[in-house]
Amino acid sequence: MSLKLATYSRNRESGLYCNSHLWKPVRTLAKCKKGVAITPSGDKFRCKNIDLAYFASHAELGSVTGEGSSMWGWTAPDGREFAAIGQADGASFVEVIRKTGALVYLGRLPPPTGVKPEIWREIRMMKKYAVIGSEATGHGVHVFDMERNPKIFDPETDVTGYFTGLPIGATHNIVTNPDRDYAVAVGARPRNSTCAVGLIFIDLKDPSKPTSPGCNAADGYVHDAQCLPYRGPDRRYHGRDDCYGYNENSLTIYDVTDRSNSSIISITSYEGAAYTHQGSDIQDLQKPKQTRYFKSSVRGIDHNQYVDGNFVYQSNYGAGLRILDISTVRRDPTGKGTKEVGYFDNKSPRPCFGGIIDFVGSWSSYGLFKSGWILINTIERGVYSVRYTGERKYEYRNACFGWVQR
Repeated sequence: MSLKLATYSRNRESGLYCNSHLWKPVRTLAKCKKGVAITPSGDKFRCKNIDLAYFASHAELGSVTGEGSSMWGWTAPDGREFAAIGQADGASFVEVIRKTGALVYLGRLPPPTGVKPEIWREIRMMKKYAVIGSEATGHGVHVFDMERNPKIFDPETDVTGYFTGLPIGATHNIVTNPDRDYAVAVGARPRNSTCAVGLIFIDLKDPSKPTSPGCNAADGYVHDAQCLPYRGPDRRYHGRDDCYGYNENSLTIYDVTDRSNSSIISITSYEGAAYTHQGSDIQDLQKPKQTRYFKSSVRGIDHNQYVDGNFVYQSNYGAGLRILDISTVRRDPTGKGTKEVGYFDNKSPRPCFGGIIDFVGSWSSYGLFKSGWILINTIERGVYSVRYTGERKYEYRNACFGWVQR
């Protein structure tokens, strides 16, 4: 954490996050050819099977501070595609043009009055609502209707709901379970609070009046999580509601069917565990086991990832967006057939290729749009709109957060 904070502070003091003139806009498709996508202005981005369609800086998306973080997408009933983009000074809303991948800036939701900018801003969707939390003290959790007409929104009057039940109003992450109409704040400081930075449940059956039925502090700090009705092979838990907690050095599985009295099913560490972020597809919830791990061919720091069908989408900071093919896992649980099939290195141009071991570059991505466009939210630059052009295999489709990752 000290290295991360030092990087953010150094880049902030140098003005890197506010130098939007350094990042040239991209408005014309730059195809990935022979491992490089070259924009009309001459910028070169190392790539594999991913074309670059559009780039907009954080300043173009209404931010003064920059410092991009989380994002998530939403598809309207008429098929139009939208995204909510996290920045230190609020959330920006864009429409993704399905034909070209262009981004149209629609408006933004600033933090509440008096709340300082903070790079950690997490966003997930709960049906048509964006659920937005931040590490900023006093921020709370906003419930925002994505169907609202675009403008600069008021954080007090233009939100559907506002949850103020966090210990100091700050949360490290937000996850949602649209099947059960609730959200979960995780890592909500301080560590000595009643909920011990564990799972804090937020009932959203009435999005205008969010309430909390309880929390689970049994395994302490939760860094990230995924909550969903269990539909896997462990028949003992069919129909139950489970949360997978990624708790710094373990995968902790909770039974949260009764969120006023939730319990832990299992706590499992694994080889190389360090600030665990995401994982799923467990055969035995009481005894999860590691079968193998995938080692990237480039240096970097793993970060956010999720699974869609046979692909894992990873946002790995200075190594950019990486796409893995996991189609063999169902036949061979060891995962030895896992391979990288695409990448886009958003830190190009650089003096040498191979990734950067630092907290820069790609924080998050969203690649679940039916149009095929993938958005990459970067910390210092802005948002890239890209498309995977490689082969796709369709053995099954199940969108969820991905295998356990460091």
